[in-house]
Amino acid sequence: MMRSEEIRERQASFYGGLYERHGSGVDAVASARPEYKAARYDRLCRVFGSDPQFSMHDVGFGVGHLREYVAKTFPDRDVDWSGSEVTPQFVEHVLNDDPLASVYLRDLADKPSNTQYDYVILAGTFYHLAGSNELEFMDHMERLVTNCWHMCRRGLAFNLVTDAVDYRIDDLFYPDIGEMLRVVRQLTRFFEIDHATPLFEYTVRLYSQDWLAEKYPEEAFDRYLNRLG
Repeated sequence: MMRSEEIRERQASFYGGLYERHGSGVDAVASARPEYKAARYDRLCRVFGSDPQFSMHDVGFGVGHLREYVAKTFPDRDVDWSGSEVTPQFVEHVLNDDPLASVYLRDLADKPSNTQYDYVILAGTFYHLAGSNELEFMDHMERLVTNCWHMCRRGLAFNLVTDAVDYRIDDLFYPDIGEMLRVVRQLTRFFEIDHATPLFEYTVRLYSQDWLAEKYPEEAFDRYLNRLG
């Protein structure tokens, strides 16, 4: 069996088991407390800026908490939500709530979708190893982030547990921040690493050059945005 298949099955088994035991609350996605989840979503959703209308693809959408947060927090924005999951129970849960929801049971670490979205968000997707070792999971994370980046028109956001901690939990993934910088710089030079949160976590936000070029149309920025012809 390929390593990507093993990781997918481990993640689906881990989160599916939580859902079967705890139902659709925060414990189904191992988020600990609603306040923590809201703090994470606040940082992730900053990638949207002030955009009044956009599509977003929620990778690892769980039971749809991010969808609910966006609808409640940005009621005046026109947001076209869709999502991908590897956990069958989560897909079934969202479809039971909304039979018309655009959700997919698929592993984007295996290959990217041909569909493009304005923003792709991975909220808490890389927290739990679920039996994988750190080297395997780092490779999985890099493949998934890279594939999701190729699905974005404007931006990508994901969050991670920081390695700047005073204790560690065996099942959590603590990627080296320097390694994360290496991954991000292979994709774009337009990024933010937001470590200013009370949690032992940080958020990474990436932006496409084409989107930055639209936001900075002035001639003064041409040399930085490859518009000199």
